[in-house]
Amino acid sequence: MATLEKIRSKGTLLLIVVGLALFAFIIGDFLNSGSTYFGQSKQNVITVGDEVVKIGEYQSKIDELTMIYNPSKSSDEYMTEQIRQYAFDNMVQEKLIKDATLKVGIAVSPKELGDLILGENPSPFMRSFPLFVDQQTGAFNRDLFLSFYNYSQKTPESAEEAQQIAQYQKIENYIENSVQNNKLQDKYTTLLVQALNTNSLDAKFTFENKLTTVDALYVLKPYSAIADSTITVSDKDIEKEYAIKKEQFKQEASRNIDYVTFAIKPSTEDYEKIADWINRLKEEFRTSDDVMDLVNSSSDVAYPAFSSSEKDMDPDFKTFAFSGKKDSIDGPILSNDVYKMAKIIESSVAPDSANIRHILLFEKDDTTTQTLADSIVNALKGGADFATLVTKYSKNPGTAQNGGEVGWVKEANVEKEMVKPIFYESGNIFAVKTNNGTHVVEVTSRTAKVNKVKLAILSRGVNASPSTYSKIYNEAKDFVAKNNTVELFEAGAKESGFVLHPAQNVGQNATRLNNITDSRKIVRWAFESDSKVVSDVFECGDDFIVAAVTTINKEGYKPVTEVTEQLKAVVILDKKAEIIMKQFDTELKQNNTIEKLASANSLEVDTLKGINFSMSRTAIGFEPAIVAIAPYMKENALSAPIKGKNGVYVINPYSVAVSENSFDEAQEKNQQSAMYRYMIPQSMMNVLREKGNVVDKRYNFY
Repeated sequence: MATLEKIRSKGTLLLIVVGLALFAFIIGDFLNSGSTYFGQSKQNVITVGDEVVKIGEYQSKIDELTMIYNPSKSSDEYMTEQIRQYAFDNMVQEKLIKDATLKVGIAVSPKELGDLILGENPSPFMRSFPLFVDQQTGAFNRDLFLSFYNYSQKTPESAEEAQQIAQYQKIENYIENSVQNNKLQDKYTTLLVQALNTNSLDAKFTFENKLTTVDALYVLKPYSAIADSTITVSDKDIEKEYAIKKEQFKQEASRNIDYVTFAIKPSTEDYEKIADWINRLKEEFRTSDDVMDLVNSSSDVAYPAFSSSEKDMDPDFKTFAFSGKKDSIDGPILSNDVYKMAKIIESSVAPDSANIRHILLFEKDDTTTQTLADSIVNALKGGADFATLVTKYSKNPGTAQNGGEVGWVKEANVEKEMVKPIFYESGNIFAVKTNNGTHVVEVTSRTAKVNKVKLAILSRGVNASPSTYSKIYNEAKDFVAKNNTVELFEAGAKESGFVLHPAQNVGQNATRLNNITDSRKIVRWAFESDSKVVSDVFECGDDFIVAAVTTINKEGYKPVTEVTEQLKAVVILDKKAEIIMKQFDTELKQNNTIEKLASANSLEVDTLKGINFSMSRTAIGFEPAIVAIAPYMKENALSAPIKGKNGVYVINPYSVAVSENSFDEAQEKNQQSAMYRYMIPQSMMNVLREKGNVVDKRYNFY
């Protein structure tokens, strides 16, 4: 009982303790689950309205496009950036169009999609897809597509074939999605064009505006006639102009960056070292019985498996190659930071080029492959159709689509095992085994024979040595240590004689700084820095770079202080226009002809012909005010002063011609519709993107 009494007396305290424990349990569970949510949100790379694209989905699209448009997987930085951007644009556009068409009930039926892909009149996307374009004519080849499609539906007979068919099916899925999205966009565009039909009144108004054409005399007093220094611009003037033009100054978050470069170049000692290396090898290069081994083990350039004609020969050795004798050498020479010398291995006479087609084979074992190759060779010699056999047997996805055609090749373009049978033997159909499989090759034609030389080249490029690299790096580090604020950075660069390179308005997703290789990391650093700072040393391609963030441009509107000079220039022109217009107004009361007005102002009278309301530019440039006024003036009338782009004008029409063309309503409406069809697609996508709340967070991943 005593225990119970003690518990009752502490009841309030117990309630608080238990309540806190429960709260801790609940909030802990929320935070744990929340960590999963927040972790997932970090994977978001694109948001379009309510739809989110995760980084995995985006990367899959990049991989898909790389397989199609960069099958060799070239590591070229520009190609990689283009594919990433294309993947982004493709995904955003697809989601925007699907959302827009869904809201208005537009769709592409399965039958319609099938006709666009397999029908006699395929989609424009299909017609321009690289795999199905005939290399000879540049036009869509339906047979190439059907060959591709039939192969993609085939049951694989080996692991290698299963892998190829899987690739075909990925391409097929990409084509199907693209055709569907293009058709949806086309339908949506058509809907908008039809919704903007020109009515009869608009058509007649447009027609009548084109009827009158005017030739006029004019006087121009340019704004440059008044010195800028005579015009006073107040802060109030600037603020007023800013309020008018504020929307023009809307901006995304960006950075203004200045940077200096430290070129990673070889030193004099580096040149001397390579020169000494190649000179020490000269005698061995001259006398060695195994030049191939020497070149392959020592040179930057592999021993050649082919001979070259004069037009394909290294220009530094062209004269030597075709005038020297076997085993003679030339060099060493220094050319474009490369020390090199050459040795003539052999001379020959052979076709410069050959036109070939092939069937690539690899079966379960070499014996089965060779047996199949022999049977195909015999069939071709017996008159069998090459394209049919390619479709049936070739394991090369590319050439299988165009009848096995490779086209014109030189010795350097084919595998070494193919050189002899293609260029130095008389047979036109043969099988040859290489590291990539067994090829059945048909030579359809050869060019005339020319002199060729196989030239072994021993070369070594001169690069910055580790010690040179370290020296240049330390110079850059020393510059950072001495100039670690933006002010010191700019002064230090000037004092040291460095060129201060500017990069203005660099966006968060910019792939590089100006055109500097591998400089995306500098952009990322600039946005990770909260204030004006100087970077550490970045290595970008062949340069060390030190950068400084000079301005942080926040998302929203540029502050008036940043656009003051721009606005001031506009205000000055406006004030000059006011001065000149008042002056002309006064003088026109006394001078009732354009010649008198010109004389009073020491100006010349010029002629402007063919002014019509429908024109966008005149012979004197973009002057919309003149285009708007002149066609509606009477002949020999004198205009009021006209504020133009270049100055203030007064015009005097001396010839007003009115066309006798009759009004064709249908023609006018068609012209307007054609204009809409031209303008709407791009404008439509811009509006959809603006309204679609597209969020791009690729900067978190690349």
